[in-house]
Amino acid sequence: MSVELVFWVSVMLRFTSVRSALLLSASLVIVSLVTDGAGAVDYTWYGNTTSFISASNWRDLAGNLPSPLSNSATFVPTNNFIIDAVNGSFNPTLSGGTISLGTITVSDFTLTLNNNVRLTTAGIIVNNGGGLSTRVNTGVTGNITVNAGGLWTVNSAIGVTGNVTNAGTLTLGGNAVTGIGTLTNSGTVTGSDGLQAATIVNSGTITGTTYGLSPTSALTLTNSGTISGGTAAVRLGVNGNTININPGSVFTGGIDYNNTTGNTTAFGAGSYTLAVQNYSTTGNTVTTANASTVVNMTSNGAVVYSATGAPPVQPAAAAVPAAAAPAVTPAPVVSTTPTTTINVVNMASVTNSTAVQSSSYASNISGMIGDVMAIGDLTSGVSGASSDSGDAGSNVLGYVEIVKPKSKPVAAIDAAIAKPQTMPAQGQVVDGAGNVFWSRAFGGAQYTPAQNGSGALSSYYYGAAIGIDHRFDTWRLGAYLGGGKASQGVLDGSGDMDGSVVFGGLYGHNDQNDFITDLGLSLGKLSNNSKRYINNGAQTATGSFGGLFVAPEAALGYRFELTDGWDVVPSVKLRYTGSFYDGYSETGSTQNVAYSDQSVHMFDERAQIKLTHTEQSDTGLKQQYYVQGSVQGSQRVGDSNLNATVSGTSYAVTASGDKSLLAGSVGAGFDLNVTQAAAVYGGADATFYTNGAQAVAGRVGLKLSF
Repeated sequence: MSVELVFWVSVMLRFTSVRSALLLSASLVIVSLVTDGAGAVDYTWYGNTTSFISASNWRDLAGNLPSPLSNSATFVPTNNFIIDAVNGSFNPTLSGGTISLGTITVSDFTLTLNNNVRLTTAGIIVNNGGGLSTRVNTGVTGNITVNAGGLWTVNSAIGVTGNVTNAGTLTLGGNAVTGIGTLTNSGTVTGSDGLQAATIVNSGTITGTTYGLSPTSALTLTNSGTISGGTAAVRLGVNGNTININPGSVFTGGIDYNNTTGNTTAFGAGSYTLAVQNYSTTGNTVTTANASTVVNMTSNGAVVYSATGAPPVQPAAAAVPAAAAPAVTPAPVVSTTPTTTINVVNMASVTNSTAVQSSSYASNISGMIGDVMAIGDLTSGVSGASSDSGDAGSNVLGYVEIVKPKSKPVAAIDAAIAKPQTMPAQGQVVDGAGNVFWSRAFGGAQYTPAQNGSGALSSYYYGAAIGIDHRFDTWRLGAYLGGGKASQGVLDGSGDMDGSVVFGGLYGHNDQNDFITDLGLSLGKLSNNSKRYINNGAQTATGSFGGLFVAPEAALGYRFELTDGWDVVPSVKLRYTGSFYDGYSETGSTQNVAYSDQSVHMFDERAQIKLTHTEQSDTGLKQQYYVQGSVQGSQRVGDSNLNATVSGTSYAVTASGDKSLLAGSVGAGFDLNVTQAAAVYGGADATFYTNGAQAVAGRVGLKLSF
């Protein structure tokens, strides 16, 4: 009811003959109270007894008894009733019969509907401190609203024709509440086994002894809260239900589809694992909010339905595949065995933030290694200098190729010598010991677009390496050590990873009669940390995993001298990478994920052509410049199955996506002798993958002979 103050003004005009003056006076004569409805009156509870329909227990807003003091005039559909603690000593009870009233507001005391009463009302509102108790098969036609702090206790079956909004506490105790049009719950509903509504929107908690919800007619359920039951959170009773599962949803006990069909289960943005019982993949529909939504439906721990995109496939140079495979393969067989209780996990894209992300992240670790450290490049020992160069023997670093393509896991330096056939004296060594010391700093970045259900990724890495090699007849043999850092994030903000790598290895380079042979062995150890941000950062799940890798490789090439100072080298390379990872487990959230340990095997191939120009400065120092292009491929082989656990329930996952990938790269670089015993070098490469990923890498270094 609204109150409006209306002012009436009385005006009096008076003329006098003496002064011929006009005197005007005005006075405020009425202040009236206007109510909403025609003849509607608000009454407050002054209960001296428990009888709701005793007119003597009510007062109007002015504190007056109803006039006339009769039940027939007081309890009519136009009048509203307010129950608070201003006065009165008894809780009101409305018993038996049929009655129509306006709005009933309960702010204190407890209103009891008892003994088969049939109440039609403009609405029942229960505020903080107030209560509603329904007993002995009562019925209400009208909306019921329980605000925060309010309590509705259902002590016997009740039929409600209208909508129910609960932000407080609704206690059913296993009693049935039927007929509700829409139940909107942001509070707590307990003992909800018999709760029936055509539409339920839940962001709070609904708990039942056997079932949280057990609808007997078609239900539209939208959940972002928690629904729990001893046997199942929800058990469907008929065909044609719609279940909308949004971020934050928890179904403790899962959903028993009861072999019904025509159901639509719609998942919002995020990643979900939902336990189901008696679910048929035929006759039912699953929809997802977008391409990044990941869905695993499990029965008795086995995946019975999966909707997920493929993770990014490792780039061709990947030395470190996924620590945990992210995707699941749909299984056509549906188990009807009751499943282990499992929450719907809004993992904030667990696939991207752990398993999928680690796959791409590991490829960046690989890129880091390949950027700097590998066996001597096929074009080490350039034949560009003329054989009659007067200072060929004294120019210590003049024939050194320094920039190594991204795909090679170790960088070697064939420095301080010329090709035997171009040496001023056959077999001459250009320094006393035939040793070369080299160092290299490097960095790179990669962008992988969103695709096949995985979010877009950005990453970068940096590091440094040092090495030494020695000349043995036609071979140069060397060793190196290095380390680096890498970081990667999902661009939707759902997670990130960072880590470090230490590595080392041996290499050999032979350059004889224009045939070039490279051999190498790389070993390393990885340490990685992962974070997933759950429910928009409400929780952070953290985990770490380590691993080892070993990568032998071999390459063959042939040098063609085009003209004085120009040569071209086509080459081919094969590399195997074995990666061996510890298990991964998380802490810090209610939705922690764990993966078992894993071994991954990769084969990488590269076909390259490189054009190098060598010139000599006025001081006799050599300068080299190159451009190159390559085509490369990678294949992942071996068992892709992996055991995973989410919220205590185990299931098998299988790496999805193509196991092979192609890429192309272009690059350019330089090698400049600054003294007879020192050279600086650098270069950059750009690589483009068939999955849409793009990468750039750069490096700069120093070589010294001694």
